[in-house]
Amino acid sequence: MLPANSEKRNHFFNDRADPVHPLPETPAVVKKTFTTGEAMNAKELAEKLTGREYRHEITKGEIEEAKASGLVVAFGASDDLLELCGAVDEEEIDAYQGQTVFFTKAGLLVNECDSIECPHFERMKAAASPLEIAWQDSGKGPCWIFRTAIPHEVFEINDEGEAYCQGVVFALADVPA
Repeated sequence: MLPANSEKRNHFFNDRADPVHPLPETPAVVKKTFTTGEAMNAKELAEKLTGREYRHEITKGEIEEAKASGLVVAFGASDDLLELCGAVDEEEIDAYQGQTVFFTKAGLLVNECDSIECPHFERMKAAASPLEIAWQDSGKGPCWIFRTAIPHEVFEINDEGEAYCQGVVFALADVPA
C-alpha cells in the first residue's frame, strides 16, 4: 500500500495525470466499487486482453467497460507491482516477492491501520477472499502468476512476444466472501 499523500503512477496510460490519494482515517475500509451493469463478462474481457504487450495491457475504454460490468482486472507490472483496474481501481500495489490482497463483494479490502497486525483488519481478512500474486522468474512461462478461489478467467501479457504475466479477470458479484 502507498503511504499517505504519495503519488501513484499509471504506467499503462501516458496521457493521464498522476492522482494523489490520501489515506482515510478509518482503521480498515473496503474500497468503493463502481458497478453499473452487465455489459461484458470475465471470459470475454480475458479473451480481449490475452496476447497484449506489457505497458499496453488494457485501454481506457476497456477499463470503463470493466467498471460498468463489475469486473476486476488484475495483472503484474515490472517486478514489484500489482495493478488492479475496472470495478476496483488501485494501481501499483507493492508486490515485491509476491503479495496477497483480499476482496469482498463490495471491493478491495484495504488496511488503513497504523499497524500491519491490526486486529480489526485481521477479522475483516478472515471473512474475505484472497487473491495471491506470485513472482516466479524461472525463465519458463510468465513471471507473474495468480492464485485464488474467486471464480476468474486468466489472460496472458507478453513482453516482446514472450510470456511475461498471467493476469486474471473476475466479477465482484462472484467473490465468495
